[in-house]
Amino acid sequence: MGCEEGDHTRENTDMKLTGFQVQMYKCVLDSKWINVSPLTVLVGKNESGKTTLLRALQKFNPFKPEPYAVRDEWPRAKRDQRTPTQIACTAEFELTPEEVSHLAALTDQGTDLSRLRISKDYAGTFEVHFPEGLFPERLHPNDIDTMCSTLPSLTEPVHDNFRKEAASCREAIIRLAREVRYSDLAGMGESITTTLNAARSQPHQGPQLQNENTFVTHLTVSLKAISKSLSETPSIHKKAHDYVISRLPTFVYMDEYRAFRGTIHVNESGKS
Repeated sequence: MGCEEGDHTRENTDMKLTGFQVQMYKCVLDSKWINVSPLTVLVGKNESGKTTLLRALQKFNPFKPEPYAVRDEWPRAKRDQRTPTQIACTAEFELTPEEVSHLAALTDQGTDLSRLRISKDYAGTFEVHFPEGLFPERLHPNDIDTMCSTLPSLTEPVHDNFRKEAASCREAIIRLAREVRYSDLAGMGESITTTLNAARSQPHQGPQLQNENTFVTHLTVSLKAISKSLSETPSIHKKAHDYVISRLPTFVYMDEYRAFRGTIHVNESGKS
């Protein structure tokens, strides 16, 4: 079942990736800036880091949640420098005229935002790098990480299925808060209640059911507090950030596929 996160039925975005940079990810300390065109080919020897670059980019905004793992993916030679605030990937996107117009309307300025760079750190925090001076202050409230760290924990005993769903919902809240996905986070309350209520123990299992009910109540309160804190950030910056993140393309990494069967003859029709 799991906790639902936002509306996945929206139209595909036309925002286009134009370049990216990977830092402190597995064997890549700093890839430097890599420009991307409609057809981009990575060439190199085996074990030279090609797959590492693609995996780091895929985790920037994967189809299914797959966070960067600071313990397992940090460069081995730099273990003493591990920190969740390290940027793992920065990507640049070319915006469509529609997206440029929408942002211009939000900011009420004529600033040309045809391209934007967005970074994501090991903790999962997105930072949209808007032009200097466009907004009066940084977006992320300092207490968000603290609030996420104080989300309620389960008191045993609880049903195994409830324990699994509770962990899933808890992780989803933390991830969405760090990514500052306002719309998705604000709409999670009902989804969480529905998911956890469906996983609760039977009425005759007194202690388990009581612990589960207490957890649902406390988690709902914590989610409301985080949503309230996020809603108190500068409104224009908040809306612009939320809009940009909602338009990010989804990255898919494919490493297993079937061989193409059949024959194709290019340009045999005489058409160029």
